[in-house]
Amino acid sequence: MINSLHLQTLLPLDKLPLDIELSKKMDAVRRICNATLFLRKEAKMRVRMPLNELIIYSKNELGLSNFIDIIKSELNIKNINFSLDFAKIANEKLILDLKKCGQKFSGKVPELVKAANSGQWQKNNDLIIIADETLTNDYYQIKLEMKIPNSKVCSDGETAVYLDTKITPELENEGIARDIIRIIQQIRKDINLNVSDRIMLGIETENEKIVNILNNKQLCDYIAEETLALEILQNCSKSDNIIENISDELGVIKIGIKAIKKL
Repeated sequence: MINSLHLQTLLPLDKLPLDIELSKKMDAVRRICNATLFLRKEAKMRVRMPLNELIIYSKNELGLSNFIDIIKSELNIKNINFSLDFAKIANEKLILDLKKCGQKFSGKVPELVKAANSGQWQKNNDLIIIADETLTNDYYQIKLEMKIPNSKVCSDGETAVYLDTKITPELENEGIARDIIRIIQQIRKDINLNVSDRIMLGIETENEKIVNILNNKQLCDYIAEETLALEILQNCSKSDNIIENISDELGVIKIGIKAIKKL
């Protein structure tokens, strides 16, 4: 039995089993998460705000069905869907290296440019067939142009994501509840509560959205479960530790905590 991983002697890297297929899939997950986090930041959607859907477009089957829960957890998204209709989200635009093309094809460059701009070309592995000529990959670049707002091509150029940034009242309420939980967890830490200490929780605020959440049994139960609160009161009269918190998301909120017992 291992008591602590930190006290174990690890195998040399060359002795560790290498799962190339797993590594490729985890790389794909990382690229998807990075692109989606960029879209979140661009839309000013903090990660604690849950969103409804992410669609992952690819040219080939990614085989990431076993990684959906990881992607959901990393991005705080309710639904992950996959599509092989890559052309629905992005256009491939051929960009010619005019200097090199001019050196090799001379007077035919205008014809190549016209064919490139009108999409009259075909890709065969790394070769481009255009105007009866064959170009190797040092004569061109392929740029992807997005067709759909809130979408982005991943760094591999073969995968793209679309993020539904619409905030429903239900999603907004859950996001606010997560913000409240974060503040309470920080207070627990600041007053040196044990991770298993139960608490009596008081919350006072003039923010109507927070008041509505406190009157929502399902969300109250969620806050209580995450913070180990036996009861949530809309006043701090029974609290030993009262902290007035001011946050950009919630405004002024007064939170009181009284430790009850250890499990």
